[in-house]
Amino acid sequence: GAPATRRAVAANMAAPAHVNRHLADDEEDDVRAELARKIARLMPDLSTREARHIQDLTIETLERLAADQVPRVRAVLAEEIKHLDSIPVQIVQALARDVEEIVSVPILEYSPLLSDADLKEIIAEGKVHAVLAAIARRKPLSANISDAVVSSLDIPAVAALLANPDAAIRDRTLDAIIDQAERISVWQDAVCTRADLSRRAIRRLASFVSAALIEMLASRHGIDEETKAHLNRQLPGAQSGLLLQL
Repeated sequence: GAPATRRAVAANMAAPAHVNRHLADDEEDDVRAELARKIARLMPDLSTREARHIQDLTIETLERLAADQVPRVRAVLAEEIKHLDSIPVQIVQALARDVEEIVSVPILEYSPLLSDADLKEIIAEGKVHAVLAAIARRKPLSANISDAVVSSLDIPAVAALLANPDAAIRDRTLDAIIDQAERISVWQDAVCTRADLSRRAIRRLASFVSAALIEMLASRHGIDEETKAHLNRQLPGAQSGLLLQL
């Protein structure tokens, strides 16, 4: 059939598994992209709904799309399966390591099938900013992976980590970030919004951040009077009365 017909078949949820597998090799990118959107929707109930040979054909179709030569097709697939836990792990790992950011980033940020070991290995490979930032945005993110992100010394990735309220960051790791934040201004806003700052960290930040950020620190829930007074002393004279009222 014509490309429009094949696209319609690729989008048809009732198309047989062997037809889907055939369309995974179609010469038209749009046909394969449409198939990628559909095949992801078939995966969650595949094992309970279909016979073994149909499962095998569907997995083979998925593998073929994950290895497609056109990045856009792989990106469509990655976007559709990023939240699923019913995808074979080897496919997810291949997409997570894809050379194209439009493919790897959705998987790295959202896939529940990537282990901490997988993420640490990817970080150690020295990936580009977008890849490291995607890992830093994962929810939740363990303290071990937070440590690995910080160790990468990637400024945008650490900024994304600080802005992630579901990232567990150890006190010593936060202290190391704060020490560097004095010269890396893009971290200052994000670190001041963290809910897990110690009193020591707050006082350290107050020694170099702007007056507006000192006010933010002072207005946070749970700041004791002694620390509040310390922050107040960091403000210029014209503003020194503000925090006493908070």
